[in-house]
Amino acid sequence: MSRDLEKLAEVFRKAWHEADERGDKGGRVTAGLAAVFEVEDADKADGRPEYEKRIDAMSLDEMLHKWRFAPLGTFQVGDPETEYFQVRLFQLRDEDPARWVASSKAASY
Repeated sequence: MSRDLEKLAEVFRKAWHEADERGDKGGRVTAGLAAVFEVEDADKADGRPEYEKRIDAMSLDEMLHKWRFAPLGTFQVGDPETEYFQVRLFQLRDEDPARWVASSKAASY
């Protein structure tokens, strides 16, 4: 299960148990779903797509490994996620060329 789904499942379980403790058996699902939607709305508040947040959180080593060893079809021409990944990868390269070389050599095992 992805971290995002685990986070939402935990929010749902917590709201479910709180409703259960209040004796609101019928409102457990409603409370859980409301809590999940609150989290999702908060995540979307900055207006950035989810894939940008995920890519920004990746280290240079993770990005290089994915770039080199991803299965065919992972990166597709014209795909906004692929284009953002490429822009971010080369931005990291330009910020620290020496680190890029070291990470690139390490990823070439």
